[in-house]
Amino acid sequence: MMVQTFNSILQEGKIPEEWCNSIIKLIHKSGSPQDIANFRPISLSNTLPKILFKILQNRLKKLLNKSQLISTLQNGFVETFSTHHNVSMLLNIIEDSKNNGKQLFTCYIDIKKAYDSVQHWALEQTLLNYNFDKKFIEFIKDIYKKSTIQIEVNNILTEKIPLLSGIRQGCPLSCLLFIIHINPIIQKIQKKYKGAIIENTSVPIIAFVDDIIILSHNLEEFQAIIKDIFECLKTIQFQPSFPTNPSDTTKTAFTTLIETNITLQTEVNEKIINIPYIVPSEFYRFLGFHLSFNGDTSKIEQKELGKVWKMNAFLKRKAFTAIQCVEIINKTIIPSIIYRSQLISLPDSFYKLVDNLHSSLIYRKMNKHGRNAFWRLENPTKNGGLGLLNSKIYSVASQISTTLRLLVTSHEKLLDVTVNPAKTKEIQWNYTPTN
Repeated sequence: MMVQTFNSILQEGKIPEEWCNSIIKLIHKSGSPQDIANFRPISLSNTLPKILFKILQNRLKKLLNKSQLISTLQNGFVETFSTHHNVSMLLNIIEDSKNNGKQLFTCYIDIKKAYDSVQHWALEQTLLNYNFDKKFIEFIKDIYKKSTIQIEVNNILTEKIPLLSGIRQGCPLSCLLFIIHINPIIQKIQKKYKGAIIENTSVPIIAFVDDIIILSHNLEEFQAIIKDIFECLKTIQFQPSFPTNPSDTTKTAFTTLIETNITLQTEVNEKIINIPYIVPSEFYRFLGFHLSFNGDTSKIEQKELGKVWKMNAFLKRKAFTAIQCVEIINKTIIPSIIYRSQLISLPDSFYKLVDNLHSSLIYRKMNKHGRNAFWRLENPTKNGGLGLLNSKIYSVASQISTTLRLLVTSHEKLLDVTVNPAKTKEIQWNYTPTN
């Protein structure tokens, strides 16, 4: 019955209206509850269409991998690739530039509310340009034509509000539609510019979904790429996001391998804005990693230790048992440390201090001295222990696993920059919103 229903929907390119409505719940993050910016919207939608969208997502993934439609410098939601490939590629380019005495210009681009800013007319034109099946395009158009949201406030739902722009939150298809939508811009930069050179390969841009980096050894080319990509983003009504305070290292900014006093500007909303400059010794937070061009890890170590101290202080204040604290440490703190240490080496003293902090916390919860209770911490629960993970051992194991995965996938991905020209022709978006 379900298969027949799905096939009928796909054949007609029409989807029931009740499948296109989502309920938005606002979850308070921090700060004043009077400020709407301090709430995180969570979208709840019908389960049945999610099954259909998940099936289409799996098929679309296979199609994208087989056709090589997506740029080889876009690793977001690409099979066998992850954030580590982008960070590893950037670190390799930085190291290669240092070893060969080359200047390196880098611009991190953060798109303001990227998913919410997708224009439906531009997404349709992109799908048409790539010659997607007409029934599939009509199906996508029908979804967004009928998409509505209702916001729950104090257990009361608002009237249905049409979704005039943006892609659907929580929809399995949304992430793939986004990388298809932004792909023409990445392909244009990839084909037009040399960018940074490593292993005789041109890398002018690196992307993980909407997290984009521009790279070049030449200042003039670097400025040209920035101008080009900002104009492309403007065409489809994307805006770069700039920091409102100097401590924000997640927004659009540029840096260099060798410190310089150059100034870069761009136009946003008919205003000329200076792109913030990050000196080589300072850090930028990219895909969860704190990166600097001088390779200093001491500040990374301080930041990670600060997080551990903060979490330990939180757990001490709360009435958690020793076993509950071990679960929280194993499922939140240790994975965070492992993720960041997979590509950036931290000293043994860091791991020793982390394990000591965790041990001290657990001993405190058990009301026992470390000497008497030590054997219980790292032993598996089936052997009478608590199963506390050793940060050093798991980080080293994860580093080996990540290295093997990068060796298997990265080399082929980095060098394979040839894409079917028929599928990478430059899109001339025309601002003609559909009603």
